[in-house]
Amino acid sequence: MRRDCRLLSRFLMLGVLAVFVFGCDGDKKPQGDWQISPELICPGEAAKASWLLKNVTEARISPDVGALADPSQGTYDVRPTANTTYTLEARNREVPWMAIGGTRTVQVVGDTTSWYIEAQGVKPSPRAATCEWKTTVPDFDVSTNVRIEKLWNRTELHLSITHGTRTSSVAPLGTTDYFDGDPVVGTWIFLPEDTAEMDKLLKTQNLDSCEKLRLSVSVGVRCG
Repeated sequence: MRRDCRLLSRFLMLGVLAVFVFGCDGDKKPQGDWQISPELICPGEAAKASWLLKNVTEARISPDVGALADPSQGTYDVRPTANTTYTLEARNREVPWMAIGGTRTVQVVGDTTSWYIEAQGVKPSPRAATCEWKTTVPDFDVSTNVRIEKLWNRTELHLSITHGTRTSSVAPLGTTDYFDGDPVVGTWIFLPEDTAEMDKLLKTQNLDSCEKLRLSVSVGVRCG
């Protein structure tokens, strides 16, 4: 019995050593992540692809880019002329080509004519009677050259919409060109103008606070 235990312990030690030296099967696969930004650009502009990978000997981005000079990490400027979805694939000596991190899409104004702005409900500020939504569109999402043509209120609420230092009231499911020429990037604040409408919406959604609600508007876009 004691001899069997010693043999078992030796096998276990060898197993631990093998895992330590060679690693687990999952560790052999190419791993990592990558991004492309901005996601919305004007014609002629570049979006920057960046990647950080391990366990790779080769990597490529398609379409149009091809093999990456440094498969482990780096950047590359892509200049699509129309909306384009990119895929990054990598391989090593033991694992064939496989996709890493899903696809990334760059949209080009002209091929794309509108952009959605979504805001999460936040704890109301003193100026907000019941609810407030706030979001910031960063320049790594949208090029600073992308401008607003028209804004569509996709809600059934009368909204007070502030972008930068400018504020406009927009009817339910209504539109405004008040922000025409303004960049899409920046901070957006949305306030309901009718308390009864807001209460009805919360009741319909079985919610006691707008902090759990997301609000969506869309803007027509052009390049300026």
